[in-house]
Amino acid sequence: MSAIDMPVAQTYKTIENMKKLFSILLAIVFLFATSISAQKTTVSQVKTGTKKELKKVKKETKATKDDALKQKGKTVKIKKEAVKAEAGNAKTKEDAMKAKNKAVKAKKKTAAKVSSSDVHLKKDGTPDKRYKENK
Repeated sequence: MSAIDMPVAQTYKTIENMKKLFSILLAIVFLFATSISAQKTTVSQVKTGTKKELKKVKKETKATKDDALKQKGKTVKIKKEAVKAEAGNAKTKEDAMKAKNKAVKAKKKTAAKVSSSDVHLKKDGTPDKRYKENK
């Protein structure tokens, strides 16, 4: 039976039923759309808050790293000065060469210490436990 063969009253009933169904579907779609848009605003607020906290943590860790490097740089300078004084006090060329070799070895040791003592951090600013220094 096609729409042409149906009586007029039945055709109007089916049209009314379709209108009701369509309006219900639109209401459901509207509810889903508003709930999703409401979630987006709260998620973006949380993300901006965590980004700010992450920046603060990075600044703090950078400051502590810089302080540690400065302190190590000072100790290296003191050791170099001590070696130079020792080399200046040397009586022979051999003594001066030994003092220079000591200085080179000390420099290599401190350079290795500086690179190995870096703190490895995750994105959220907590220490990364995969590295020996952080365990």
